[in-house]
Amino acid sequence: MDTLRKLRIGASSTALIILTLMTTLGCGAKSLQGSWVRIDDEAPQGQTIKILTEERFAFGLHAKNEIVAGGGRYVLDDETYTETIQYHWMPNLVGKTVVFDCAIDGDIWHHTGRIKTGGGVLVIDEVWERIE
Repeated sequence: MDTLRKLRIGASSTALIILTLMTTLGCGAKSLQGSWVRIDDEAPQGQTIKILTEERFAFGLHAKNEIVAGGGRYVLDDETYTETIQYHWMPNLVGKTVVFDCAIDGDIWHHTGRIKTGGGVLVIDEVWERIE
């Protein structure tokens, strides 16, 4: 009986350690490098693509006779993804920094952040899928 109880406690402790590791790894344990396509319901008409290298990001969309684009540098920590915008189709966003809460599940990346603009606060809530 004691052996069985020790096995149960050991298995529970191992499961708790694994669950804790998965929770604390967040986005920082995964590489964002590569190409992504935006798939959330709020995505604009057309296909938005985002490409990330080790330190830089760029996105673009061609919709309704205009090109929407931006990019800059990013930093990835355990549970946050931070963009510093160096160029953008909305010039008032250049130089701004946006801190996103982020999560990755397989090839799906979800991030949510807020950025102050001249007209208030812009909430950014996006879901991306990794593409080849």
